[in-house]
Amino acid sequence: MCGRLNVIDDPGVRELCEGLQIQLFPESQIFSRFIRATNQVSIVRQRDRVHRMDNAIWWLLLEQTATGFKPSKYTSFNTRYDKLNFKGTAGYQAYRHSRCVIPAKGFGETEYVNNKPLHYHDLVAKDGAILLGGLCREETIKSSV
Repeated sequence: MCGRLNVIDDPGVRELCEGLQIQLFPESQIFSRFIRATNQVSIVRQRDRVHRMDNAIWWLLLEQTATGFKPSKYTSFNTRYDKLNFKGTAGYQAYRHSRCVIPAKGFGETEYVNNKPLHYHDLVAKDGAILLGGLCREETIKSSV
């Protein structure tokens, strides 16, 4: 799966969000053509029957520190679908109780050979935008409102 997200302020992304009745918060929404795992990303989830956008760290397993949350040592920015139904896996509870989507213009993947980046593959929506499904943990999300 993707190793970076392309979330730009784009008419296609705005149109997709408006069509899904997602209220955007441009003053706090995170835009970047290159959002990597462990970076902040704007996510959309349903709270009290309203689709709302909040910011979260793109990493499911987070550890509490004196200054906030930080990514754990366990890789958890992508979850395999075939592990979602096994108790004890990182995504088991979140899949059942706390899903989100990420509106994006596209995503990218880096191809490595001998631990060195060889190719950067950027997949971008030609017209419009895409929604990526995600898992989140409520206690680690920074609310926009």
